[in-house]
Amino acid sequence: MNHSKKLLSLLAFFLLVALVGCKDDDDPEPEPVSITLTLQSATLDGESFDPTPDYTLVVTFDKDGNPDTYTASGSATYQPSIGTSGTFSITGSVVTFTSGSDTRDVTISSGTLNNETVSVSLQWELTKLDDEVPADDAGTYVYNMAK
Repeated sequence: MNHSKKLLSLLAFFLLVALVGCKDDDDPEPEPVSITLTLQSATLDGESFDPTPDYTLVVTFDKDGNPDTYTASGSATYQPSIGTSGTFSITGSVVTFTSGSDTRDVTISSGTLNNETVSVSLQWELTKLDDEVPADDAGTYVYNMAK
């Protein structure tokens, strides 16, 4: 009787080890992440745009969480332009949007821009020399964007 208990215990132990050894410990491969940010409000030199332009920015991060591509859509007259698509990079609080041979640096004035972003404020200066814009369009722009 005692011998069969030892044998049964040993069999149960090996079965438990086999079941634990079969457990899938592999984490799934990360997937690229796209974040869609919609303009909630915008200002030029502290004055609100009224009405708020229809503007959407979709940023994509690769499977490792690195900045990858973007698309922008909405009001065609919305300045300053970052183009409708391209790549982007982030260095500290500066986001560089590249569309073709054009680049534009934008400062993150609040929030963060990463693969878990919920909201972010983007700020930059537009001078009369940028994009040959009229003097009325020059100034400090702030875009308050959210998911």
